[in-house]
Amino acid sequence: MEQEQPTNRNPSRLAAVPLAVACAAVPLGSLLARFTGPGHEVSAFLPWLLLAALGTVRAILFRRSGSRLRPKLFLELALFAGLAWLIGVRHRELLYQLSWLADLTPELAPAIMLGFCGLWAITFGLPDRADFQRYGAILGLLCIADLAVEGFIYRAAPPVRWIGDMDLLAGLLLACLCAGLKPGLPEGGRYEPDQGRTVYRALILAGIMATLSRTGLFGAGWIYLCFGRGSRLIRTAVALACFGLLGSSFLLPMTPADLARYVDYWLWAKSLALFTADPLVLLTGLPADQALPFTFPPEMIPVWDRVMDSPALFGAHLSQVPSFWLRGVLGWGLLRRPPRS
Repeated sequence: MEQEQPTNRNPSRLAAVPLAVACAAVPLGSLLARFTGPGHEVSAFLPWLLLAALGTVRAILFRRSGSRLRPKLFLELALFAGLAWLIGVRHRELLYQLSWLADLTPELAPAIMLGFCGLWAITFGLPDRADFQRYGAILGLLCIADLAVEGFIYRAAPPVRWIGDMDLLAGLLLACLCAGLKPGLPEGGRYEPDQGRTVYRALILAGIMATLSRTGLFGAGWIYLCFGRGSRLIRTAVALACFGLLGSSFLLPMTPADLARYVDYWLWAKSLALFTADPLVLLTGLPADQALPFTFPPEMIPVWDRVMDSPALFGAHLSQVPSFWLRGVLGWGLLRRPPRS
């Protein structure tokens, strides 16, 4: 019985543009900003705002198939351009009026980005697995080159490097690694084609190892061991290499950026102790306008002062918790506790 390939609407050529931005443009932009010096900082959301504008213009002018819509919709394009210009000119006043959303913005960022991805997929279609692997290979090359250069210059491998935070980049590479896993068995006479190239998958895996991200190496080891390609011996060897690099990362020379990791570990430890002592916090959260009920040990005070650029005397506040999930549980729980008067 002949197997059929799933028939989906052909995606637009722009479907994989967000992957190119995340895996290539943003890391290279971070590298450029590193050498342009202070005073040239831009928002991390700027590339995605530009992509959202591109998607809006494309949705106004064309159908999903690529055929042009009726000409009168150029009026909508003009209205959109006018609105974008108005926001650009009056953005300071607008941000001032929306200052009450400042505490919510970090918490809403994942939902906003997920909504952007959904709208982009509706407009342009989903990228292929080959696209994930292609751009993941580019990111892997950037991570390898960054490790080689910074290791030669600094004799260390800081977690925040020239091209960005290694934990974030490792997360992108893990998504690309999953896109390169072997397709599943045919179902109902339909099958999923095996896309990508071996060299792409090798570069992605090497890139994850070059990040030396502990979470990335842990995830990659288990993913490849359980679902990777090759024989059981090869999968085991790759997993052991990831776990070995994870263990050796604790032996690397300490850098100033590593202090942020230990602050994160300390916040997790104190939060787990708080949840154990007061499980109600998991439901109600803590007041966002007050310091967290954490006591600083003497050895943690200089580390906190250096990393957070804020005296430990003022306490730890919710906005200083770097982990999104931990910050969400501490601040919101299931039922938000109202601020105390």
